[in-house]
Amino acid sequence: MNTALEYYNKSLLIRVNTLGKDHPDIADSYNNIAMIYRDQGERDKALEYYHASLNIKKLTLGGQRADVASTYKDLAHVYDDHGELDKSVEYSQKSVYILQQTLGENDPEMVTA
Repeated sequence: MNTALEYYNKSLLIRVNTLGKDHPDIADSYNNIAMIYRDQGERDKALEYYHASLNIKKLTLGGQRADVASTYKDLAHVYDDHGELDKSVEYSQKSVYILQQTLGENDPEMVTA
């Protein structure tokens, strides 16, 4: 097992045991784990953890937050990496829409959205 993945999983376990399974910090742990799986080319695992992160963020933070947009963008990258362009565009558009609503179209962050 990848050393980073091992430590992220240990962190996840500690967070779940101390904060509960639906805390926003759990979403961050899921996101970190998903990133490792994406880097390793493990599409299904990356999607599983990014979706788990997204679900917690939407539940605890609401759907119109930059954190939610960031996870949509991460999902778009996974789909793009694997040639699933329709899904990639779908998630990219969700990310951009949220950022437009939360930051405004003229915010410098929109350049990288």
